[in-house]
Amino acid sequence: MLGNIIASLQIALNQSAKIGDRIVYNDYLCHVERINFTYVQLRDWDGTRLIVPVEEFISTPFENWTMKEPKMLRIIKLKCAHNADVDALREAFDDIVSELDKDELGDPDDAKVRVAGQDVFGKDVWFALPCADPNTSWDAACKAREMIIAAGNRIAEERGIDIFPEVRPAEAA
Repeated sequence: MLGNIIASLQIALNQSAKIGDRIVYNDYLCHVERINFTYVQLRDWDGTRLIVPVEEFISTPFENWTMKEPKMLRIIKLKCAHNADVDALREAFDDIVSELDKDELGDPDDAKVRVAGQDVFGKDVWFALPCADPNTSWDAACKAREMIIAAGNRIAEERGIDIFPEVRPAEAA
């Protein structure tokens, strides 16, 4: 109990998180709703509330999006087939960036497509989406991801090539 009280004082003094901050905690995108002496209450993007003991909260690394510059790059990671046409995906992504809400996006010149890795299943293609505000970046990235997948499927159909790998469950295990 005393450890939790000291931990909550530590949060108050170093201000690593404040009520209203948007954070990523244990892969949950959350808002900090309440900081008590014994627990921190977080609200997940879907409305679920996480109650985390203060000692556990301060000993677990988290990302505070509110403390960053308002502009940020959201990285959308997709696994693509070895023979996927990255240039076609790049063109499609440029079109997608121009279609998204301008108020949610940062500088469109910061939008990039990179092959960041490769393994037996295919290429790791990363799409860097410039966002103006961390509070809307998650929604913008989800919209962009849906549009990228749809564009990839269209490209595959039109050109008769694979964009996304066909993986059987036994291979994924």
